[in-house]
Amino acid sequence: MRRKRYRARMERGQAMVETLIACVAVVFVTMLAIRFSRMLLAKTSAEYAAQRVARAKAVGLNGFMCAKTANLALVPASGKKLHPLYSPLDEGRMRAYMASANWPEAQALLRYELWPAAHVRARVRSGLSPEAVADVRLADPEFAVRGNAKVEAHFPLYMDDAGR
Repeated sequence: MRRKRYRARMERGQAMVETLIACVAVVFVTMLAIRFSRMLLAKTSAEYAAQRVARAKAVGLNGFMCAKTANLALVPASGKKLHPLYSPLDEGRMRAYMASANWPEAQALLRYELWPAAHVRARVRSGLSPEAVADVRLADPEFAVRGNAKVEAHFPLYMDDAGR
């Protein structure tokens, strides 16, 4: 009789340990999936931003406009919005951000947590087939991603790099 009670108690303990191990495994896999999806979002956003910057450079926009274009393309992976904290009219703010004349004015309109960590480089290669090349890097505290893009550029055929 005593032995049966002891065995029943041991089996209950075994089930509890198995459940604990299974729960830890499920939580670990879920956290891994969330982290991977954040990395994938950041990589996709960086590639999209590079494509948008290359296109902006291909039509003759300057570096300031290219950087603002990259910032707006990186919004999904840019972390927390710092300014303004609560604003339902972000589309209008984004248009005003692109129309801003300098960085202080732009930052007064819209600012995200990881925008200062974004590095944008765009240049135009001349030659027989001119192309705009863009490189965008986003440095998240947990990982860094990079996007590259090339677009055929036509503006060097009729304008110089200063837009004249």
